[in-house]
Amino acid sequence: MKVNLFLLASLGFYLMTGLLLSCRKDGVRSNPVTTVSDSSASFSATIGGVNWQTDSVTAVMGHEFPGYAKIITINGYTSGRVISISLRDTSFYTSNDSTLLTGQYIVNNHGMDAAFVYLSEKALVGRDSVWRIQGAAESGTATVTASDGIGKLISGTFNFTARVVTLDSINLGIDTLAVSNGVFKNIPYVYLR
Repeated sequence: MKVNLFLLASLGFYLMTGLLLSCRKDGVRSNPVTTVSDSSASFSATIGGVNWQTDSVTAVMGHEFPGYAKIITINGYTSGRVISISLRDTSFYTSNDSTLLTGQYIVNNHGMDAAFVYLSEKALVGRDSVWRIQGAAESGTATVTASDGIGKLISGTFNFTARVVTLDSINLGIDTLAVSNGVFKNIPYVYLR
């Protein structure tokens, strides 16, 4: 089984960002990292033909390696589902630049520009809550339409097809799931240098 290092790094970054901050529609939850709240922020998609809108969104931009690439991870949450988008910008930038290059980011190209993760249906296993359905994108595209490095806001669209792993009390199954019509609009993010 081939290990996708970018996907593993994105999942780690996803877990870290989820702990650091949460921007809700009604404002920003207090946490050690501050950000600007924007009431026009939205994150939505069509998942398997059903419309979905997040309850909360987190976004953090950091560096893959000093002086090389920027990665932004945007996580949309509801009580039963999570969509995570990680975009990797390898364009040249200055050390203070927190703007992501506008344009298209694609899964499965040689540069590994994008990674998408889908999680749903929490279940209690022992004393831990785990996601019963988990899927990483096998194909997909995100298009960044606006990136404001001063105001720390990002907007764009996305779609992907995830290879979904399901777990019930007896079986482990693998299927695919289409996530389409995805939109992230005026998402505030924190820039970690």
